[in-house]
Amino acid sequence: MVDLSMASVRQMTAADAAALKSVRLASLEDSPEAYSSTFDQEQAYSDELWTERAAGSSSAAMFVAHDDAGGPVGMVGAYQPGQAGLVELVSMWTAPSARGAGVGRALVSALLDWSCSAGAFEVQLWVMRGNDPAVGLYKRCGFVELADYDAAASDPCANEIRMSFRF
Repeated sequence: MVDLSMASVRQMTAADAAALKSVRLASLEDSPEAYSSTFDQEQAYSDELWTERAAGSSSAAMFVAHDDAGGPVGMVGAYQPGQAGLVELVSMWTAPSARGAGVGRALVSALLDWSCSAGAFEVQLWVMRGNDPAVGLYKRCGFVELADYDAAASDPCANEIRMSFRF
């Protein structure tokens, strides 16, 4: 496990495009079943698209966690889907070397702070059934399971669980 005593989480800007590409591709290699996209699809994205994704907007943001050496070790995204007061948590991932060190909690906390400042009263997410570490993290952060399940985009035979955090 890496030493994360000096780890930091911050909202990405356009200048973080290379870091976003690096951490996103690492997430797709490490946990392909957790995402609806693939490594091959996203590796082909243009530099301009990575810059746009990192820059975010008034209704979307990406957050990155860096270890004490400055390397990206986690990410999470947020966007407002158009329903008043709602934010979706997406693309959550922590590097295997940083798991269990509080990186996931720090990323979720940054996303919740952004969501609150954006006027949200609820944050929702989908997580794969059986991904007990992720479900446990979200529960420790105050999310609760909803009675809402859906087939996973990456595997129609697998289910995703809907979870919610209300301010």
